[in-house]
Amino acid sequence: MGLLKAITSLRDDVRFVVKERAGLDVQFPVYPQECRLNLFATHTSGSATISGLMVLSLVLGGCIPDLPTPDAPCEMWESPGLFSVVLRQDEGPKRRTWVWVPKSEGPRPLVVSLHGGGGDHNTISQSTQLIALSNQEGFVVAFPEGLGFVDNVWNAGSCCGSSDEDRKDVDDVTFLDDLAVEIGSRTCGADVLAQGFSNGGMMSHRWACEGQTVDGLLPASGTLLTSKCEGVPVPIRHYHGENDPSVPYEGGMGRKEEVGIVTSVPDTMAIWRIRNKCTDDEPTVVVDGDTTCTAWSCEVPTEMCIVENWAHTYPGGRNRNGKQHDATTDGWQWFREARDLP
Repeated sequence: MGLLKAITSLRDDVRFVVKERAGLDVQFPVYPQECRLNLFATHTSGSATISGLMVLSLVLGGCIPDLPTPDAPCEMWESPGLFSVVLRQDEGPKRRTWVWVPKSEGPRPLVVSLHGGGGDHNTISQSTQLIALSNQEGFVVAFPEGLGFVDNVWNAGSCCGSSDEDRKDVDDVTFLDDLAVEIGSRTCGADVLAQGFSNGGMMSHRWACEGQTVDGLLPASGTLLTSKCEGVPVPIRHYHGENDPSVPYEGGMGRKEEVGIVTSVPDTMAIWRIRNKCTDDEPTVVVDGDTTCTAWSCEVPTEMCIVENWAHTYPGGRNRNGKQHDATTDGWQWFREARDLP
């Protein structure tokens, strides 16, 4: 079992290199040339195979460097690119996070992007296309992963099950708080934006409700599943598909058994309207293509954006497909304005 878990922990490194060598769509330009040349991967007609030597090379080579701790982190980053950060809570498993640092000067905002249930850093980075936006805007973006031997999930509350019963009570809120502090200390960190999709969206809600480091919240297709949400107001813009079958807008039973019963979008926003001290004034409604955003009058920006005829798919980035509104780019601009960032 120990060997099997070790091999499983390498699956994402292997997936990156194989896709890159096979000419497939890989957003992360992650591996130095000298590392790639030492890997053994072949492909035929678009398929790829992995040799044992390739896996061994990944184990021994350390192709993704650790995120450094510069003497002057607020100065221009000398070697922008992809790095990794490994944290461990008490006696729990080591958890690796992929961190993209663009060519920029500090202070740098941090976007923490949380994948959906069964996903990983690669799926959420591909969907959101946050790295491309990071290079344009100068913020750091982190892609941590949930736990589970087979399917990575976040402990967002009642959803979304776990294939590893020993980890079902993991404290992901503390993990994400610790992660934000650690990355910020090395990159001259500034405001922290919690962003996530599906189970990751649910986790971003919980983190913002219960954690200590979130300055803004940008969830998509995942509602708040816990009852505890107290503290200072936090700006939020929640995205949701009108026809989402997995996390229905009106709440209730999700499409998959492991999702269970979920909170509705209106009930989720009602909790945030209390937290953010909103008034009873009529909200402002803005229609942008197929996306309708409702903004309440609150101490901090509090919005809900519903995408017409949209199901359970991230509403932007790679999935934009000519859409006028993009949850990645428009969501980031909303955060900049909400926090009065330069």
